[in-house]
Amino acid sequence: MILLANSIKKTLCIAEGWQVGRLIIEGSRAYVELDNGQEVEVEGNIVEIRNDDVWQRLNTSDYKEKTVEGWPLFAGFETRIKQSKEA
Repeated sequence: MILLANSIKKTLCIAEGWQVGRLIIEGSRAYVELDNGQEVEVEGNIVEIRNDDVWQRLNTSDYKEKTVEGWPLFAGFETRIKQSKEA
């Protein structure tokens, strides 16, 4: 049942114009890796991560945050990205 609920949530995001994938952070580069393997740069886009059942918007400084061990804090999170209307 959980898989079905997650699939419906993902489908709703796509219907609203979002691209959905995983946030990857390598050095100073942040991008979203989509299911098809395509990499989408986050620069200039609206980026939100899923934190439990809530979408949390990130800004540029958030990508630089690290865990106590030194790992990128938000790397690997389920992420949705949409082109900014300002871009």
